[in-house]
Amino acid sequence: MILDTFVDLATVYTPKDIVKGMLKLHDVSLTYMQAWRAKEKALKILCGDPAESYAKLPGYLYILEQTYPGYVLSLKRKEVVDGVALRGVYGGTMLTASTMDPRGHVLPLAYAIVNSENDASWTWFFK
Repeated sequence: MILDTFVDLATVYTPKDIVKGMLKLHDVSLTYMQAWRAKEKALKILCGDPAESYAKLPGYLYILEQTYPGYVLSLKRKEVVDGVALRGVYGGTMLTASTMDPRGHVLPLAYAIVNSENDASWTWFFK
């Protein structure tokens, strides 16, 4: 299948790559913006909508409360994410998310090393 050409989790496909691929495989010319919109639509179909994922958090919190009675759980929207450029041979960007427990200790929730800090990397990280 042709779509398999573009489904490689190790590769970040840019709109420029999509333009070249569509021209080569299908002899169809696309503008950069057409490729950008097609990529955004495909990512939404494949990975889901970030807003919908965020909307599921209260339900997840409810399940946690039912699973761990007696624990105090709350959901507050705060900026708890950061990205930092990595130096050295490999480069890239480290994305992190953390929270604070009731005693004031910082707890890491997730981290990832990505090629660059951009919308696609952050969207993938949050999913």
